[in-house]
Amino acid sequence: MLCIILNAINIATSDYSERLTGVPLKGAWIEFKKALDLIISTFFLIEFVTKVIAMGFIFGRGTYIKDGWNKLDFVVVITGIMSWFGLGKISALRTCRLLRPLRSINKIDGLRVLVNAILKSIPKILNVAIFLIFIIVLMAVFGLHIFSGMFEYRCRLTEFPVFNITSGLY
Repeated sequence: MLCIILNAINIATSDYSERLTGVPLKGAWIEFKKALDLIISTFFLIEFVTKVIAMGFIFGRGTYIKDGWNKLDFVVVITGIMSWFGLGKISALRTCRLLRPLRSINKIDGLRVLVNAILKSIPKILNVAIFLIFIIVLMAVFGLHIFSGMFEYRCRLTEFPVFNITSGLY
């Protein structure tokens, strides 16, 4: 659980200014974050290997990959290993790193029961969601009809709104 919390903090403190500037980030803090990511990924890999040895991987009853939460763990571990080999620059793999905090659901029994109940209730509330989307679209069309053209030329080139004396509008 400590690794999951540390990983969440590590991801939350990520600096993505390299994408804007194009200049690779350097410094002791960046190196520390990379080392922490490596340590966390190593712990996740050790946990994965231990579970596979204890439960089996694919074949048999109650094996590792047959549990849905373990499938999530497997994806997280594999993307962590791929980032070790330089494939972590791919944005889809970086996005999979965000799934790591979801591993806490597997560790806390009450949370796991709650999330499973929510996931099982999704098909039953699908009709309500469709009706809600219908109402939102209906209100959006209604709003477009009422306000059509009223705010058409309201973009401005000035920093602050300019008051128009003839219309009384900003």
